[in-house]
Amino acid sequence: MYTQTRWRKKMMELQRHLVEREEETHSSVGNDDTFAQASLWSRLTFQWLNPLFRQGRVRKLEFRHVPPVSRSESAENASSSLEESLSQQRFDDLALPFAIARTISHSLTLNAVFAVLNTVASYVGPLLITTFVNILHEKQTISSDGLVLAFVFFFAKTVESLCQRQWYFGAQKIGVRVKAALTVLIYKKSLSVKFVGSKNGKIVNLINVDVEKVGDFCLQIHELWLLPVQVVLALVILYKNLGFAPSFAALVSTVLVMMSNTPIANRQKSLHSKIMEAKDSRIKTTSEILKSMRILKLNSWEPKFLKKILHLRETERKWQKRYLYTSSAITFLFWASPTLVSVITFGVCFVYNTPLTSATVLSTLATFRILTEPIYNLPGLMSLVAQSKVSLERIEGFIREEDQMNIEYSPLDSSNAIDIKQTHLRSVMGSIHVIGNPRSEHKKKTHPF
Repeated sequence: MYTQTRWRKKMMELQRHLVEREEETHSSVGNDDTFAQASLWSRLTFQWLNPLFRQGRVRKLEFRHVPPVSRSESAENASSSLEESLSQQRFDDLALPFAIARTISHSLTLNAVFAVLNTVASYVGPLLITTFVNILHEKQTISSDGLVLAFVFFFAKTVESLCQRQWYFGAQKIGVRVKAALTVLIYKKSLSVKFVGSKNGKIVNLINVDVEKVGDFCLQIHELWLLPVQVVLALVILYKNLGFAPSFAALVSTVLVMMSNTPIANRQKSLHSKIMEAKDSRIKTTSEILKSMRILKLNSWEPKFLKKILHLRETERKWQKRYLYTSSAITFLFWASPTLVSVITFGVCFVYNTPLTSATVLSTLATFRILTEPIYNLPGLMSLVAQSKVSLERIEGFIREEDQMNIEYSPLDSSNAIDIKQTHLRSVMGSIHVIGNPRSEHKKKTHPF
């Protein structure tokens, strides 16, 4: 009796403690959608995070202090949107990429606006610096034109900074949403896929590697089409300052540098496919060995299977080594490309006796400095495109795999039978498990199978 009373008191205390924790969590959260209710200026300057920073100054932040994710940004909403887009797509080779693009089209468009504004604002300085330097040379005193140009420089840099922050923040949200949607999609498929036990290693790789690659590609997806826009803007500035011949030489050298990346990117794609196949094989073998460790130790098979794992690791290391050598060659080529473009451009200026003043040289160097970043990022971007294409193909191939076998059993014409319709059966360790919601009609006795 005493033991029962003590147990009841403990249960009541535990229940009260859980209720207090739940109430404390709801009260600490307060506003469930801080970002959605923030003003435009608060979003641009990220002032909606200030309450969280104030709490972090006076106490150690815990999970309950962080505002919850809004419904529109939740993994459940992202996965349901992706599944709805997939259901509306014809299941061809590009079904999954089109479904992802359709799911994030609104956010992607808004993010593209910030990317364009950032790019245009970054070229205001190189475009107007020639006029600013000429004004400084012509007039020794401060003029109204110089003040106006200085204000334009300040405004353009402010717009560039604000748009860049919003661009990167929006790209991060898109990447997280795509990762969450694909992870949920793979998990749901793994519950119904045929022979799932032998594919645990592949499923782990799909979630840990392939989904991450696709999400990282979504972070940099705008750089694919922004690079030609940046090249065109740079050519306009070069044509204005140097003329046709030097700007054409800069265009040809830039295009040659970009074209030289095509065969190396194809090589990277094939090597990445080999790496993922080797990794799948190694993880699958390691998982099977760990599950059967008792049998291995009982029969003293550890050295034999250790050699097998080391052989698989060596095969994976061989493909990794080739891939890293290819990546280093691309990195070296593109780190040298901005210097190569500058040397060719100024060399053509000397050949055609193009006048080079301090204003034109400063504008040209500023243009090349801005153009340097996308050229630097191009090798990594091309490598990420190749890896993401392979990852999407692997994920789509897994989604297309056959589900567990559908069995439709029609019993004999007898009044004593079990009628099973559209039921999933799976054999595990010699026993049959019924999966799903079978519709059975049990009458007097079971039908002998």
